[in-house]
Amino acid sequence: LAELGNRAASWATGAAGSVLGLGLSLVGGLFTALLTLVMVIFVLSHPAPLIRGVLGAVPPRFRVQATAALAQILGEMGAWGRATLLIMLIMGTATAIGLSLLGVANPLVFGLIAALGELVPNIGPIVAVIPPILFALADDPQKALYVALFSLVIQQIESYVLAPFLLGGAAKLHPLSVTVGVLLFGSVFGLVGAFLTVPFLIIIRAVYNHFYLRERPDVSDA
Repeated sequence: LAELGNRAASWATGAAGSVLGLGLSLVGGLFTALLTLVMVIFVLSHPAPLIRGVLGAVPPRFRVQATAALAQILGEMGAWGRATLLIMLIMGTATAIGLSLLGVANPLVFGLIAALGELVPNIGPIVAVIPPILFALADDPQKALYVALFSLVIQQIESYVLAPFLLGGAAKLHPLSVTVGVLLFGSVFGLVGAFLTVPFLIIIRAVYNHFYLRERPDVSDA
């Protein structure tokens, strides 16, 4: 029994260390992603030096295409950054208010988690609802059910109202492309790569449109 207790204690200590390490890595990744978003918006507020620097490195025969691609990239990234920050503010505030009304402790913390979850397209908001549900489950299973229902409702509003209205005209990317991009870039570059999925896809599409695509095929919806 003593040996079994020692093994259990050792396993619990190792598990706690792993969870702590994962939590610190997650916080660090989210902070880096948020800092990257702020930097993108800051750069886009005064893009002229960046444009001149990039065009100076492009051979003269490709500068017309490069100028058009840069214009598309900067325009779409600026719209994406502003829309993302607005959705983060709305979802974080709504989550904090809703959880406070449901009697969940630390609603501001969970509101912040919900806001940061918006940094990772499609997958982040789903992961962000797990902590408040588990926290409420430890206190009262019925309260956890209410939190889960509230999270479901607010996610539906975000998916079918906020995201199409705010992000629809920003990046104009297919949801499947974004989801595959999150899994691909996240597996290669980690959490920051998952966050940067939309900027990566914006750049790839602009380069493809202006340097490779010559004539868009005319395929009807039917």
